[in-house]
Amino acid sequence: MYCVVVPYPCCTRCYLNTKILDVSLHFWTWHARGFYADVTRSSWLQIPNLLFGFAPQHPESHRPLMLDIRKAAFAATTGVLLIGTIYSITYNTYLDTSNPYLTHLPHPLGNTNYFANKSNLLNVIFIKRAWGWTSAAFLFLYLTSPPDAQVMERMYKWLAETAIWLVFTSWFFGPAVLERVIALSGGECMLALPSGGVISVPQEYCNTKSPLSPSTHPSLFTAPFSLPDSNWHAIPRLRRGHDISGHVFLLTMSILFLADQLHSSIRRGPARATWSYMHKWAVAANVTLIAIWLFASYTTSVYFHTVFEKFTGYRKSLANYGLSLILADVLPQCLEYWALESRNSLFLNRFLYLSRSLVKAS
Repeated sequence: MYCVVVPYPCCTRCYLNTKILDVSLHFWTWHARGFYADVTRSSWLQIPNLLFGFAPQHPESHRPLMLDIRKAAFAATTGVLLIGTIYSITYNTYLDTSNPYLTHLPHPLGNTNYFANKSNLLNVIFIKRAWGWTSAAFLFLYLTSPPDAQVMERMYKWLAETAIWLVFTSWFFGPAVLERVIALSGGECMLALPSGGVISVPQEYCNTKSPLSPSTHPSLFTAPFSLPDSNWHAIPRLRRGHDISGHVFLLTMSILFLADQLHSSIRRGPARATWSYMHKWAVAANVTLIAIWLFASYTTSVYFHTVFEKFTGYRKSLANYGLSLILADVLPQCLEYWALESRNSLFLNRFLYLSRSLVKAS
């Protein structure tokens, strides 16, 4: 069991983790081992190249530096989030999304900074549907890959990442994991009113995401709040708890996943000359989408969530990306075991059926 102490305004939070932290440490150890192995085989003057994902250039080789897109994407994502977060602290540009009196209001910089407005096209078209875009880009890349690159391991990784996305953002035997974290950290189910007021409602309404209005739930509106008309309705949200940045979590995981999938195409070296016309477009589409996700990560880190909420979103994305790699290795073994058990079970059932038939016949 590990204990991580994280400084937070006026308090210190200690998180006890077992499995998730093990996976996170496994992910970082994987990068550290690869970096150390490269350093031991190259000159110390080439460390900057290694940090940014370039393979070492040996003195006896005159080949250009080869980019490891996975390490480059990891370094770029970390740098973008770090720069955006420092900027948000320096100029006080971020919005505390867990504050019930602020989160439903327009961003204070929404009129002067386009990307501080939640209705900007980047947020509405791309970020809100991030995993859909990521899945479409991956399938385009996978289906246009050469036959020997269309291995099931890549599909298992996508299935594992999709399952993690569903568990953390949509459903986990009820509310999603991110919503459970808010509730367990002191969150309350709250409904923002047009007048600017906020009322607390039973948490079951947040779990079911039920729309509330004075006409459908009159018992909740006993206080003399100013409502526009009886047709007004809204969906309550969990506030005041620790609101892990879902955007940072999903965007970081998407970038690392797409970079890993691109690595399967780029590492083929001379075989790149045999790429089909459609596969070239697929590679370009994936690179473009990674660039969009990096920019979206920057705008999120500048304008939304507290520093600690962005840090936990980033940390959870690394842990879950590492978990997806483990699941991609375990899933084929589980499927093979289940198939074997099914065959054994079928054989056992037939044996029992024949035995009973013989007993009855005798």
